Amino acid sequence: MSHVQFEPRTSIKITRTYSTSVERVWEAWTTPDLYARWVWAGMGRDPSATIDLRPGGLFSAHTTMDDADEWPTARIGVWGLYLEIDPLKKLAYTLHWEADVIYNRPGTPVMDEAVSVVFCAVEGGCEVTFEHFGIPDDGMSAVEHEKGERYMLKLLGQVLDA
Repeated sequence: MSHVQFEPRTSIKITRTYSTSVERVWEAWTTPDLYARWVWAGMGRDPSATIDLRPGGLFSAHTTMDDADEWPTARIGVWGLYLEIDPLKKLAYTLHWEADVIYNRPGTPVMDEAVSVVFCAVEGGCEVTFEHFGIPDDGMSAVEHEKGERYMLKLLGQVLDA
């Protein structure tokens, strides 16, 4: 029997405060048309999302990237299953990439990752604590994910401000 070897894993944590209500931030995270506006914003064209907001429900977000050279298709995305839903307080879900994040190129064994998002009312707005678990600890992937996720959370702020 062959044994698949996975790299050690790491995580990242980002906290950001938005000057809007927890309800509005929750809505942007759990409504397909709003989610699609920020999760892939500026990274492609024709973004779309689906959300089945229940434990075990599936979510997905996709966009078209014409320069997705290393990936078999120009339509890239991410999807997962909701693990925990505590309305206006917390979302937890798995994360599976249908996009080139280097460590998941075709033929490379890769484990799904997980995300926890905590929403907390603070004076003047909503604090979001975003944690991404299970990133390969290869000295590069967590750094690149953090850059992308900080950008994504910045775009969320732009959607909330619109």
